[in-house]
Amino acid sequence: VVGGYDVDTGRRSVYLSEENREVLVKLENLKLVEDSTSSVAPYPPLVNIKDKMGTVALQELVMPESFTGLTRPPGISDPAVTAAFLLKHGADIYLEDVDGVSPFRMVSGYGQLIGEHGVARVIMDHARHVGKEGTKARKRGELKCWNCDKDLSKDAPRCSKCNVARYCNRDCQVAHWKSHKAKCKELSASKQGVRLEHPSVMSDGLHRAAVSFRTGRMAESGSYAKPRGVGFDKKFVVKVQAAGETAPMMVYDETRQCQFDINWGQKGFGEILAAVRSEPAWQGRKTFMKASFGKDGVCTMFPDRAGVKSHYTW
Repeated sequence: VVGGYDVDTGRRSVYLSEENREVLVKLENLKLVEDSTSSVAPYPPLVNIKDKMGTVALQELVMPESFTGLTRPPGISDPAVTAAFLLKHGADIYLEDVDGVSPFRMVSGYGQLIGEHGVARVIMDHARHVGKEGTKARKRGELKCWNCDKDLSKDAPRCSKCNVARYCNRDCQVAHWKSHKAKCKELSASKQGVRLEHPSVMSDGLHRAAVSFRTGRMAESGSYAKPRGVGFDKKFVVKVQAAGETAPMMVYDETRQCQFDINWGQKGFGEILAAVRSEPAWQGRKTFMKASFGKDGVCTMFPDRAGVKSHYTW
């Protein structure tokens, strides 16, 4: 039986049931060999097997004294190196323990308080990589004919109305129009952006702060307005954070000069929440998208341009 990860020795405990004793084994010496004659379902990767407390090795690296890299007992290898090793061999950062807490959730919380270091940086970088790969996979999936599902090239013809649907040729486009018509209207509207109609500004007197994962510094709340230096109707990047399905979503730019809530029931809430939920890098809790402010002071957001920022620094 595979036990927990021992921080002091950098090894994993293994209980030998036939010999009734426990030993500590280096991670690189632990392997699972499948029995081709067995009818039992294949084992999950060793790095994802939970111990009797319901935790996995990666979670035991995510501790304030170890994942930050600030303190480490003499002679013990860098926990960040061990975390990278576990991820290389298939460790799941979203695997939850008995309390529903995953390694990703643990480092997200610590990272907000003191910034990303050590194990936290390794896990968050892995999460971003997974998110980017997911985005690439979705884009590859988009390069298929919406009618016959054949693979297409990047220069394949698109629907002239929504500029999203792709087809092999005009015959496929005509054949698909009846089923595409309603979606085409929705996509066309989405590309024009969603006007928020003055969502709730953070003016309720409660203290709220956004925290940088990199630096750990907190910034004061901003307002429902464009950042200084950005022109009217000019797009800028905002981050959107969502909690529950009906909880207010927080929107803010890098400077926090623009920062406000979007409440459930307000126009655009559903479209923006759907874009957040589709982002795998943060388990559907947050994403980036473009926004702009018109001369009338109303913000327009563009959920069709949501995704992971290429260089996540705030």
